[in-house]
Parts: sequence; C-alpha cells; structure tokens
Amino acid sequence: MDLAVIHNIHDPEGWQAALAGDHQYPPGFNLRSFVQGDDGKRAVCLWEAPSQEALQENLDRIFGQAVVNDVFPVHVDFFEGRVDFS
Repeated sequence: MDLAVIHNIHDPEGWQAALAGDHQYPPGFNLRSFVQGDDGKRAVCLWEAPSQEALQENLDRIFGQAVVNDVFPVHVDFFEGRVDFS
C-alpha cells in the first residue's frame, strides 16, 4: 500500500535526534522518499507499508514525541521507474 506522511514538527531538536537514531521497521515497510521543509516545521515522506494503521503506529512510536504524523493513502503514478498512467 502506498502512503504519504506529512510530519508537522513541533520539537525540531527532538525530531533531529529521532532522525539520527537507528530505526528498525518490520518487514514490508519501505521508505521511498523524504523531504524536509527549509523552515524545519514540516517534512513529507512516501512509504510502501502493509497498512495505514501499521505505519501510523510505527511513526508515532519513533517520532511522536516531536511531531504530529498525518498518514494517508495515495496512488503513485510515477516513482523510480514505476509508471501507471491508467
């Protein structure tokens, strides 16, 4: 399942510390893209994960003290050579 995440960062130092950690995700979780706003207040990720709920739980466990994670399903038409123009 393709999922996008908007991370609304309220603790930039906590966010950076969490990013620097070594995180283990269960099988089936693949981070495809990550970008962070220049202002340090938001970041956006694109994931493949088993479900919206599972990704939400993992991100909240790892980053929840520093951000509010808004996870939602998306349809990816093109990414790293994956094309779907249907």
